[in-house]
Amino acid sequence: MYELLYRGGLTPWVAAGRAQSALVERLLDREEAWHGSTVGRTLVDLGCGTGEHSLAAARRGWTVVGLDASAAAIDKARRAADGAGLAVRFVVGDVRRLWEVPGLEPGVSVFVDVGCYHGLRAAGRRMVAEGVGRLAASRSSVLVAGLDRRPGLAGVGVTAEGLAADFPDWPVEPDQVFALGGGGPLGRARFRVFRLAREA
Repeated sequence: MYELLYRGGLTPWVAAGRAQSALVERLLDREEAWHGSTVGRTLVDLGCGTGEHSLAAARRGWTVVGLDASAAAIDKARRAADGAGLAVRFVVGDVRRLWEVPGLEPGVSVFVDVGCYHGLRAAGRRMVAEGVGRLAASRSSVLVAGLDRRPGLAGVGVTAEGLAADFPDWPVEPDQVFALGGGGPLGRARFRVFRLAREA
């Protein structure tokens, strides 16, 4: 479905992602302070879409891998990276099977998920968590931003309780709630941002 929507240009979540750019920059500020440096550190953007957040991280010096199931989205992301002169590895793949992504090795410092995890079914969410656990460095963090709730679509959204169940070895920090802002159908949506971090 997402492949057809990307090819047809029916992607309101792309505009919503752009509206989050300032928030993402603040989140990256915090991760850099916590990790101490971006040098030699890998950040994986789960469900990266057309790559806005991946490019933002690459500009800061992170080694970035952007992953999305849509080949059309990845093609746009690659062209954007080329146009910006940024070295980002964009890969077509399934976030539920991270261990099968070619070239994605253990030792990832930060995982960023803006609007992907929150739409997966329960089994898919657990698989994401399993993949993160396999690939994460001993000191690593996970940022998850997703809808607080979406009336009429059961199972869509993200909660602290759900994250704690899926990521039992990762303390879940208190969340932040924000409105996306901007136009479009998601402009008034409430999102929650969670940070999970482990020291070893």
